[in-house]
Amino acid sequence: MGNIFSKQRSQKYLIPIIISLALLLSGCGLVGKLLGNNPEQNKQEEKNEKVPKPLEQLDLTLENLFSTLGGPTAKTSSDQQQANSQNQGNKQNQKQQESQNASTQTVDDNKSQQNQNGQQAEQSAPPSDPWQQVSADIRKLHSAWNDYMPEITKKGASKELLDKFSNDLNTLTKAAETKDKGQTMLAANNLYADVADIYALYKIKSVPGLKLLVFHTRNVILNSADANWTKATAARDQLKEAWSLVKTTLEGQKEEEIKLDLSINELDKVIGEKNNDLVEIKGILILSNIESLLESLKESSS
Repeated sequence: MGNIFSKQRSQKYLIPIIISLALLLSGCGLVGKLLGNNPEQNKQEEKNEKVPKPLEQLDLTLENLFSTLGGPTAKTSSDQQQANSQNQGNKQNQKQQESQNASTQTVDDNKSQQNQNGQQAEQSAPPSDPWQQVSADIRKLHSAWNDYMPEITKKGASKELLDKFSNDLNTLTKAAETKDKGQTMLAANNLYADVADIYALYKIKSVPGLKLLVFHTRNVILNSADANWTKATAARDQLKEAWSLVKTTLEGQKEEEIKLDLSINELDKVIGEKNNDLVEIKGILILSNIESLLESLKESSS
């Protein structure tokens, strides 16, 4: 009898313990959510942050400066391709109109002649001074940086980064005063490297690394144009090293990744020939491929 009662008492105490354990285990999911261990929540937190407009403005203003000076820009190749495509489309439309209506052809020919005369008059006019636009862009950079500094300070930008950007912007301003295109673009590119560092303050997968590739690629082009092949070769090596790191962060952009990889290999081949024209051609293709990859990443994250 004693054993029976003892067993019953044991069961009496075990049942509440078993129930408590069951409730605890079933509640682990809820506890995990409260503690931030929810996989779905973590997955959402891994999504890219939106690039702030002030940072985009700094980026685009620098690109515009390069474009104004006729330098290597990430959008040069793609813009030319788009313009060529539009011109081809216009020519095809003109041929169709000519075949359909002879009178329309005469009118179109007259308009075309007028346009050519207008273009010749524009070509005979003295070209506008690009340094006025460069000066305007630099003033815009100073203003944008002044407004943006408090925001990135809150974001965690180091004093070293803030000081470097300010110093590089001042160096660009002084270089532009000399109206030396080569030195001005090198100074602008150094500032672009700071922009890439600012991108790294945000959760934007692969983008900071790709922006750094733009900096290294431009360094190759600009130094080769200045016949400084020692610096051009060093920039090529930095480009390859940076690309090997960026590749590990890419997912789902296989076609763009392969295209960029091959174009970097093409640049690597021509560096040894010390041919400035070839380096510029291959370098601009790299910039275009980087831009395509950035667009692909933007579309996949939206």
